[in-house]
Amino acid sequence: DRVRKFELQYKEGEEWRTFASGKTIGSSLILKFSPVTARVVRLNIVESGEGPTIWRFDLFAPQK
Repeated sequence: DRVRKFELQYKEGEEWRTFASGKTIGSSLILKFSPVTARVVRLNIVESGEGPTIWRFDLFAPQK
């Protein structure tokens, strides 16, 4: 696996806070998590194999 561990994080002040995490990323990974309000987010790849490649990264507001 190219990605073995990852975290989705948002910046709160000067600190990065993890709001979701996982072990692998596939072509159709969907994560559900509690809503957060943020101006900046990042995908932090904590552990990887052969050079991880991210083609697309989307975040959506919760459905009402």
